[in-house]
Amino acid sequence: MEKNHSNNIVRALAFIFILIILGFVIFSLFWQAEPLEDVKVIKEMEYSLTQISKVSLDIRSADINIIVSNVPNLKIEQYSNLGKKKQKEFMLENENGVITIKDDNDFSFSIFKPWTWDKEVYYNLYIPAHYQKDLSVDIEEGDVTFTSNNDSSKLRNIDLHLITGDFINEGYLNLQEFRIDGITGDVRLGEIDANTVDIKTITGDIKADRMKAVANIQLTTGDISLKKVLFMGNSKMSTVTGDISIDLVEGNNCTFESKTTVGDIRIDNNRVGEGTNQVTLKTTTGDIKVND
Repeated sequence: MEKNHSNNIVRALAFIFILIILGFVIFSLFWQAEPLEDVKVIKEMEYSLTQISKVSLDIRSADINIIVSNVPNLKIEQYSNLGKKKQKEFMLENENGVITIKDDNDFSFSIFKPWTWDKEVYYNLYIPAHYQKDLSVDIEEGDVTFTSNNDSSKLRNIDLHLITGDFINEGYLNLQEFRIDGITGDVRLGEIDANTVDIKTITGDIKADRMKAVANIQLTTGDISLKKVLFMGNSKMSTVTGDISIDLVEGNNCTFESKTTVGDIRIDNNRVGEGTNQVTLKTTTGDIKVND
């Protein structure tokens, strides 16, 4: 009897834990951020990137606009609504050639608007177009927008760790490696040329306007939609619940292996089974379409 009682307690705790996780996921799908109003710059700084091998952002809660332009130095602008509680200013560290911008400001939560987070900080980060090293962003809650004013940025690698937030590329990325590791949020790749594109996230849609790369994409809930794709090597894409749609450009030399449990598969590529590059597409619930 005592053993059964203990087992029931364990089951009840496990059930409560599952409900909490499920509630978090559902809540994340519908939350929206209140926009900042009456914002002012609370801190700005310029920093030379001479002999700097990596620019790193370690942010708790903020939206980040990354702009590649013809500025001479790295420029950081931190904005906040001064009508709210006073925000902490970011800190900048330089260790062994790695610049780290740290901000541990948190979001606020209103009991009168339980469906919203109230963001209180955002950043403009200006990166010199001549900077040819690495960029890393680690953020708990917030969106990352990338803009390049040039034909292409000269960044070598971009590495993003996003818990809750979108990534939006409004410019053109030409680099060696692009990597995102996230939980909840959409990924808008825009136009990207890279040796490898590596994306692993749980909830959100993934889209590209034009992509040339070896692509490895792993998603749990959401659609994968890629246009004007040129696969440069063996690639894998999977989603559990969602569709996979790919539009190819001339020059592809692929063999497709596709599988869906509940859904339709349509491959229009005339060279299926003859290409050098193996492309694996998998979904559990959803359609797979490849347009030649």
